[in-house]
Amino acid sequence: MKTKDMVYNGLGFPVLLKDVEVYVSRGEELPKINHNKLNSAVFEYLLTSCFRLTGNQLNFVRGHMGLSQVEFARRLGFDSHATISGWVRKGNNASGMNPQTELAVRMLMAHFINKFEVVNENVPLLLSEIEECRPEISIAA
Repeated sequence: MKTKDMVYNGLGFPVLLKDVEVYVSRGEELPKINHNKLNSAVFEYLLTSCFRLTGNQLNFVRGHMGLSQVEFARRLGFDSHATISGWVRKGNNASGMNPQTELAVRMLMAHFINKFEVVNENVPLLLSEIEECRPEISIAA
């Protein structure tokens, strides 16, 4: 069984998989992963992160929660999905939402997985200027 670190782009943004088992298909090394477990781990990582969410990460969060852009916008208090679409179009750059809205997004995320203590611990950081960077997301396989 061969394991290695590899960058996985299957969620719409790069995720570094640490020490993941790999297999070869058509000459390409692919990670042998449980996608549901990976999705949940990345979702929780994004919830607890201290950086601004990118457009692609926000799109992942929305999709992981099973919400359309319209429903996501409604839950955040917006009248239309146009704002959500604008954030998502930022791709791998910071979405551009203000810190209060980002806090609301993270509260929705916490509600989805019933982990409000994570948001409560990070409120001061989330309401201050959150570092605008594209940190590497690293998940142990």
